[in-house]
Amino acid sequence: MTEEKLWYAVIYFAEALTAWQFFGSLFPSRIPFWKRCVLYGVAYAVAYWAFAVSIVPVNTLLFVVCNWGVLLLGYRIKWMRAAVHSLLLTGLVLSTEFLIAMLLGAFFRDFNKYQNDLVVLVLFSILSKLIFFFCTRLYVYIAKGKETEEPIPLPVIALLVLFCISSILVILFLFLLCLWVKTLPTFGGVLMICGGLGLLLVNILLFAGYQYLQRTNKNYRAFLLLQQKSQADEEYYTALQEQYDSQRVLIHDIHHHLEVIKEMTEKGDLSAAVQYVGDVEKLPALQKQIRYCTNSILNAIVVR
Repeated sequence: MTEEKLWYAVIYFAEALTAWQFFGSLFPSRIPFWKRCVLYGVAYAVAYWAFAVSIVPVNTLLFVVCNWGVLLLGYRIKWMRAAVHSLLLTGLVLSTEFLIAMLLGAFFRDFNKYQNDLVVLVLFSILSKLIFFFCTRLYVYIAKGKETEEPIPLPVIALLVLFCISSILVILFLFLLCLWVKTLPTFGGVLMICGGLGLLLVNILLFAGYQYLQRTNKNYRAFLLLQQKSQADEEYYTALQEQYDSQRVLIHDIHHHLEVIKEMTEKGDLSAAVQYVGDVEKLPALQKQIRYCTNSILNAIVVR
């Protein structure tokens, strides 16, 4: 039906706007505003065009790829992190749609009702996209502003991607099962609704866990930097103390040499005094600093 196709276009437009505000709240943009508009338009137009195939796994995979491309081309983000956020967003879309589909299916006694009735489809899409939007705002609140470029260990990222893919596969399996059964008994419907709530909670917890790992890694790196700075400060002050002690020893030695020269001059032994002064000038501590290069810090390191 033409009305259904137009309404699905509205649904994809709403998802594009939600993704726009979600990605824009977390990552700095790479390209100008109008280029991002074109990028979102092309990506979600491709996703809408593929929706005509009506194969849920294919549509889901394409949704992941389109959002991944939008992140890589439109924002300053690494490819692995872009994959994580694309999977998180896809899991959130599927979990909200599954939850609303189960609630409406329990109410109308037909899980497929939204596919056959335009009014139910409108109700389904409005409720699911509103929950989707509010959940993305919750994600932004959990993230507490723009994400940093702090690297996260690859095994952690890989484990998070595995959890996201597992969550999406579970939702797809339940979706296909309900589409096949169509009508569920009351107890089965309640279980499916609880499962939908659980899957939505799992996706929220995955994002919260990702943000927690990111902050923990950032704090750990800051601790290491502070530790290195403290060690460098300790070595610097130790070097200053050694320099001060060396200066005190040198001053004491010079004072002793002056006393010796004074005694020699008072006795009239000028030749011995001149020879002693020459010997003192040859001492290593009184030699001029060797210059290997013009950089004073590098030169001091090379001399040392």
